[in-house]
Amino acid sequence: MPWCLGILAGGKSLRMGADKANLPFGRGTLIEHIVSAGRSGAQEVIISMGAAPRDFPSAMEGFPKTLDAFDGKGPLAGLESIMAAAGVDWVLALPCDMPWVDETLLARLLEAVRQDPLSDGAVFATAGTRHAFPMVIHRRMREVVRRRLTQDKNSVLGPSFEGRFLEIDLNVDEANKVLTNLNNPADLARARIHFAKSSTQGEDEGPIRR
Repeated sequence: MPWCLGILAGGKSLRMGADKANLPFGRGTLIEHIVSAGRSGAQEVIISMGAAPRDFPSAMEGFPKTLDAFDGKGPLAGLESIMAAAGVDWVLALPCDMPWVDETLLARLLEAVRQDPLSDGAVFATAGTRHAFPMVIHRRMREVVRRRLTQDKNSVLGPSFEGRFLEIDLNVDEANKVLTNLNNPADLARARIHFAKSSTQGEDEGPIRR
Protein backbone atom coordinates (compact mmCIF):
# COMPACT_ATOMS: atom_id res chain seq x y z
CA MET A 1 0.00 0.00 0.00
CA PRO A 2 1.75 3.17 -1.17
CA TRP A 3 1.59 6.05 1.31
CA CYS A 4 2.97 9.53 1.84
CA LEU A 5 4.43 10.92 5.06
CA GLY A 6 3.04 14.42 5.59
CA ILE A 7 4.81 16.58 8.16
CA LEU A 8 2.76 19.40 9.68
CA ALA A 9 5.32 22.15 10.30
CA GLY A 10 3.28 25.29 9.68
CA GLY A 11 2.40 26.32 13.24
CA LYS A 12 3.32 29.76 14.56
CA SER A 13 5.04 28.31 17.66
CA LEU A 14 3.90 31.27 19.76
CA ARG A 15 4.23 29.49 23.11
CA MET A 16 7.60 28.05 22.15
CA GLY A 17 8.93 31.45 21.09
CA ALA A 18 10.86 29.95 18.16
CA ASP A 19 10.09 27.83 15.11
CA LYS A 20 9.69 24.33 16.53
CA ALA A 21 10.81 22.54 13.40
CA ASN A 22 14.30 24.04 13.53
CA LEU A 23 14.96 23.58 17.24
CA PRO A 24 17.98 21.40 18.10
CA PHE A 25 16.93 17.93 19.20
CA GLY A 26 19.07 14.83 19.45
CA ARG A 27 21.84 15.03 16.87
CA GLY A 28 19.88 17.23 14.50
CA THR A 29 16.69 19.28 14.67
CA LEU A 30 13.18 18.42 15.76
CA ILE A 31 11.86 18.09 12.22
CA GLU A 32 14.79 15.84 11.25
CA HIS A 33 14.00 13.63 14.23
CA ILE A 34 10.31 13.44 13.28
CA VAL A 35 10.99 12.64 9.64
CA SER A 36 13.42 9.88 10.64
CA ALA A 37 10.79 8.39 12.95
CA GLY A 38 8.07 8.33 10.29
CA ARG A 39 9.56 7.95 6.84
CA SER A 40 10.41 4.24 6.72
CA GLY A 41 8.33 2.70 3.94
CA ALA A 42 6.92 6.00 2.69
CA GLN A 43 6.86 6.59 -1.07
CA GLU A 44 7.25 10.32 -0.53
CA VAL A 45 7.66 12.91 2.22
CA ILE A 46 5.84 16.25 2.00
CA ILE A 47 6.26 19.12 4.46
CA SER A 48 3.49 21.63 5.13
CA MET A 49 5.00 25.09 5.74
CA GLY A 50 1.79 26.85 6.74
CA ALA A 51 0.64 30.05 5.06
CA ALA A 52 4.10 31.42 4.19
CA PRO A 53 7.47 29.99 3.13
CA ARG A 54 9.95 29.31 5.90
CA ASP A 55 13.45 27.96 6.23
CA PHE A 56 14.19 24.37 7.20
CA PRO A 57 17.43 22.49 7.84
CA SER A 58 19.43 21.62 4.73
CA ALA A 59 18.51 17.95 5.19
CA MET A 60 14.92 18.88 4.26
CA GLU A 61 15.85 20.48 0.93
CA GLY A 62 14.99 17.41 -1.13
CA PHE A 63 11.43 17.12 0.16
CA PRO A 64 8.48 18.93 -1.48
CA LYS A 65 6.96 21.78 0.58
CA THR A 66 3.36 23.00 0.52
CA LEU A 67 1.65 26.27 1.42
CA ASP A 68 -1.80 26.38 3.01
CA ALA A 69 -4.62 27.46 0.71
CA PHE A 70 -6.62 28.39 3.83
CA ASP A 71 -4.70 30.89 5.94
CA GLY A 72 -5.09 30.81 9.71
CA LYS A 73 -7.04 27.56 9.81
CA GLY A 74 -4.54 25.50 11.79
CA PRO A 75 -3.36 21.93 11.15
CA LEU A 76 -6.45 21.03 9.13
CA ALA A 77 -5.29 23.49 6.46
CA GLY A 78 -1.84 21.91 6.49
CA LEU A 79 -3.41 18.49 6.10
CA GLU A 80 -5.41 19.72 3.11
CA SER A 81 -2.32 21.09 1.39
CA ILE A 82 -0.47 17.79 1.85
CA MET A 83 -3.44 15.79 0.56
CA ALA A 84 -3.56 18.05 -2.52
CA ALA A 85 0.14 17.49 -3.27
CA ALA A 86 0.39 13.78 -2.49
CA GLY A 87 0.99 11.47 -5.42
CA VAL A 88 -0.46 8.42 -3.65
CA ASP A 89 -3.84 7.70 -2.08
CA TRP A 90 -2.88 7.40 1.60
CA VAL A 91 -1.34 10.12 3.77
CA LEU A 92 0.19 9.60 7.20
CA ALA A 93 0.00 13.03 8.83
CA LEU A 94 2.44 13.70 11.66
CA PRO A 95 3.07 16.97 13.56
CA CYS A 96 6.66 18.18 13.75
CA ASP A 97 6.46 18.54 17.56
CA MET A 98 5.61 14.98 18.57
CA PRO A 99 9.04 13.41 19.15
CA TRP A 100 8.06 10.15 20.86
CA VAL A 101 6.23 8.49 17.98
CA ASP A 102 8.18 5.74 16.28
CA GLU A 103 7.96 3.35 13.35
CA THR A 104 6.32 0.62 15.41
CA LEU A 105 3.56 2.91 16.64
CA LEU A 106 2.82 4.33 13.20
CA ALA A 107 2.78 0.85 11.67
CA ARG A 108 -0.33 0.09 13.73
CA LEU A 109 -2.26 2.81 11.89
CA LEU A 110 -0.94 1.79 8.49
CA GLU A 111 -1.72 -1.87 9.07
CA ALA A 112 -5.29 -1.00 10.08
CA VAL A 113 -6.06 0.64 6.73
CA ARG A 114 -4.24 -2.12 4.85
CA GLN A 115 -6.67 -4.57 6.44
CA ASP A 116 -9.66 -2.31 5.72
CA PRO A 117 -8.85 -0.35 2.53
CA LEU A 118 -12.44 0.89 2.19
CA SER A 119 -12.08 2.87 5.41
CA ASP A 120 -11.35 6.59 5.18
CA GLY A 121 -8.47 6.50 7.63
CA ALA A 122 -7.23 5.47 11.04
CA VAL A 123 -6.42 7.26 14.31
CA PHE A 124 -5.56 6.30 17.86
CA ALA A 125 -8.25 6.46 20.54
CA THR A 126 -8.05 6.39 24.32
CA ALA A 127 -11.14 5.54 26.37
CA GLY A 128 -13.36 6.46 23.44
CA THR A 129 -11.65 9.78 22.71
CA ARG A 130 -9.95 10.04 19.34
CA HIS A 131 -6.52 11.62 18.97
CA ALA A 132 -6.26 13.86 15.90
CA PHE A 133 -2.63 12.99 15.17
CA PRO A 134 -0.88 10.97 14.02
CA MET A 135 -3.51 10.16 11.43
CA VAL A 136 -3.72 8.04 8.31
CA ILE A 137 -6.24 9.45 5.85
CA HIS A 138 -7.27 8.65 2.27
CA ARG A 139 -7.09 11.44 -0.30
CA ARG A 140 -10.75 10.88 -1.12
CA MET A 141 -11.42 12.80 2.11
CA ARG A 142 -9.85 15.97 0.75
CA GLU A 143 -13.20 17.43 -0.32
CA VAL A 144 -14.57 16.81 3.16
CA VAL A 145 -11.57 18.62 4.63
CA ARG A 146 -11.94 21.53 2.19
CA ARG A 147 -15.64 21.85 2.95
CA ARG A 148 -14.95 22.04 6.67
CA LEU A 149 -12.32 24.71 6.10
CA THR A 150 -14.65 26.85 4.00
CA GLN A 151 -17.27 26.54 6.75
CA ASP A 152 -14.74 27.54 9.46
CA LYS A 153 -15.05 24.10 11.03
CA ASN A 154 -11.32 23.84 11.59
CA SER A 155 -11.11 21.17 14.26
CA VAL A 156 -9.51 17.92 13.16
CA LEU A 157 -11.92 15.00 13.63
CA GLY A 158 -14.55 17.24 15.22
CA PRO A 159 -18.03 15.84 16.04
CA SER A 160 -19.36 16.59 12.54
CA PHE A 161 -16.30 15.25 10.70
CA GLU A 162 -17.53 12.91 8.00
CA GLY A 163 -15.93 9.61 7.09
CA ARG A 164 -15.30 6.21 8.61
CA PHE A 165 -12.12 6.26 10.66
CA LEU A 166 -10.77 3.15 12.29
CA GLU A 167 -9.95 3.66 15.97
CA ILE A 168 -6.83 1.93 17.25
CA ASP A 169 -6.86 1.54 21.03
CA LEU A 170 -4.08 3.23 22.96
CA ASN A 171 -4.22 3.11 26.75
CA VAL A 172 -3.79 6.21 28.89
CA ASP A 173 -0.18 5.47 29.80
CA GLU A 174 0.79 4.87 26.17
CA ALA A 175 -1.01 8.00 24.99
CA ASN A 176 0.60 10.18 27.65
CA LYS A 177 4.00 8.79 26.76
CA VAL A 178 4.01 8.92 22.97
CA LEU A 179 1.35 11.41 21.86
CA THR A 180 2.78 14.39 23.69
CA ASN A 181 3.38 17.65 21.82
CA LEU A 182 6.19 20.03 22.70
CA ASN A 183 4.38 23.33 23.20
CA ASN A 184 6.76 25.51 25.22
CA PRO A 185 10.41 25.75 26.32
CA ALA A 186 9.77 23.72 29.47
CA ASP A 187 8.33 20.85 27.40
CA LEU A 188 11.36 21.00 25.13
CA ALA A 189 13.83 20.99 28.01
CA ARG A 190 12.21 17.93 29.59
CA ALA A 191 12.14 16.13 26.25
CA ARG A 192 15.81 16.82 25.61
CA ILE A 193 16.78 15.47 29.03
CA HIS A 194 14.67 12.35 28.55
CA PHE A 195 15.98 11.81 25.03
CA ALA A 196 19.59 12.23 26.14
CA LYS A 197 19.10 9.62 28.87
CA SER A 198 17.42 7.15 26.52
CA SER A 199 20.12 7.66 23.89
CA THR A 200 22.82 6.51 26.28
CA GLN A 201 21.23 3.07 26.10
CA GLY A 202 21.53 2.93 22.32
CA GLU A 203 22.22 5.02 19.24
CA ASP A 204 19.55 7.49 18.18
CA GLU A 205 18.89 7.90 14.49
CA GLY A 206 20.89 11.13 14.08
CA PRO A 207 20.34 13.66 11.31
CA ILE A 208 18.57 12.79 8.08
CA ARG A 209 20.77 11.30 5.38
CA ARG A 210 19.62 11.52 1.76
